[in-house]
Formats: sequence, structure tokens, C-alpha cells
Amino acid sequence: MTKRQTLSENLAYHLCKTKVTKTKPVPGDGSGALLPRKLVISPGTYRVHGSTYRMEREGLYRFFLTGKGNEQRIVYKDDTLALASGLCWMHSHGTRDEGRSFQETIKTGMREKLILTCGPYTAFVSELYTQLGIRHRIVSMKTLERPNSWNDGHVTMEVFIRNKWVIVDHDPHTMYRYRGKYLSLLEMIPHVKADDYEMVPLAASYDLAVSDFKCPRSGYDYGLLMETMAGGRPRAEGLREGLRRVMMLPVIGDSGDLYTTTTTDADDRKFEKRKKQPYWQNLTWLPVEEFREKFYGA
Repeated sequence: MTKRQTLSENLAYHLCKTKVTKTKPVPGDGSGALLPRKLVISPGTYRVHGSTYRMEREGLYRFFLTGKGNEQRIVYKDDTLALASGLCWMHSHGTRDEGRSFQETIKTGMREKLILTCGPYTAFVSELYTQLGIRHRIVSMKTLERPNSWNDGHVTMEVFIRNKWVIVDHDPHTMYRYRGKYLSLLEMIPHVKADDYEMVPLAASYDLAVSDFKCPRSGYDYGLLMETMAGGRPRAEGLREGLRRVMMLPVIGDSGDLYTTTTTDADDRKFEKRKKQPYWQNLTWLPVEEFREKFYGA
């Protein structure tokens, strides 16, 4: 064996939710199809780096030929949360990949982490879900507090799972639950105010890329600020603090129009003060029951 060969090791892992499992190759003659040049593939038996693997479990697979190259693919059949978990595992919050086309982002994601902020990553996931026929919609939330230019809102997604719209937050790799029930955007607001909800991780990945977090327009480096705000705390604590600021005004689009509502008298008064500003003029306000009926069917 040459010195060059000893420097490389062929490794494979399956990742889903917070579980990482080493995957062993199938003994034999190397049968199986070559790993497809697609990010999301069907369950099957595939050849990667000269070895054959049975990839039947849904979720993310990572293959390492150390010192030479990496591959990662998401196996998907019908488990939407396993798909979402894979997309969370392969993402970190930052700006490096913003401005790339959908196909360029796919190509990057087949070999390395994707580094995008909430809006661009949600848009990428939305296009992928549309291609896969997964019922979903992009939603957002806005603060009613005084703007600070960096933590004034959040873009996320609701996915229709088991006959219910629920938040699947691909950017911080999280879903939100109360007493065993996953929450929609509208349901989330009072629970954030009461701080009585549970955060359910979709991955155990690193979700903040502090070295790749510059504003595309101004060039300002937000990485130092984000790391400082985290301050060594568990990431969940920082996310809860951020949600308390931004989870005030839900925004959902329909046929090119943006709709919102307010859920308390105090938020209603704050909205009245801001609705003449440019962004707020684009919002159509509905009473909360009309908003609920329009977007949640009851």
C-alpha cells in the first residue's frame, strides 16, 4: 500500500433528526447504480467512492473519501420531516452562497454545507419542495418594536403535515411544539409571548457560520455580532430571545398580496403607528378570526 493510499479513508454516515449512524458498505462485487448527480434521490443501492451502500432509510447520507472528496445526498420517499432534517443538516446561517442560482446551490449542496440566511434558504427549499410536490408556503414574522436593522423579522415556512399547517424552520433547524402538538405561525405567537413552547431540533448540526456572514449590499460583517450575541449560551436560548422580538406580526402571502393580523390590543396599537411606512403599506390587515379562516380554514 502506498503512502498516498494510507492517507485516505472511505467513510459513510446516515443523519436524521439528531441521530448520526455509521453506514457500512455492502460486501460483494460492487453492484448498484452510480450515485445520481441529484441532491434528493430515491431509496436504493448505490456505488460511492468505489463501495456499494444500501440507502433505504430516508434522511441525509454523507460519504467521505478523506483527503480527496465528499458527497452528500438526501434520500426521500414520503417522510417530509426526514427530508427537512437532511436540508437542516446541510445548512448553516450565513451569506456565502447568496446570489447563486437554484442549480448552483444544488451543486454546492451535493458536496458541502450551504451557507444562506433565512430568506434565501427558505426560497431555495421552497423551490425544491415545489419540484417534489410537497404542500408548503413561505411565511414571515415582523417585530413591532423599534427597528434595529438586523433582527427585525424572520422568514420561515409552513408545511402541511398530517392535515395541519405547521412551522418547519429550516434556518435554525427547528420545529415548535406545545403539549405534543406542532404549532403553526399563528398558533406560535401567544406561546412565544408566554414562553411556554418546546423547541424540537430537526438536526444536531452547527447552524451559524460566523466566518461567512457579511451583508451582500454593504459588506458589513455580522459574524462578530452574532457570535457575541450567542455569548457561549446554548443556541436554543439565543433563538428564544430572537423569537420574542420578531414573533409579533405574522405575514402570509396569497395571490401576490400580503396579509397580516394582530393578536393583542397592544400589538394593534403598535401596528397602527407603523402602517403608513412603506413596508407596512403593502400589508392587508385582517381581524384575527378572518386571518385564521383564510389561511387555516377555521
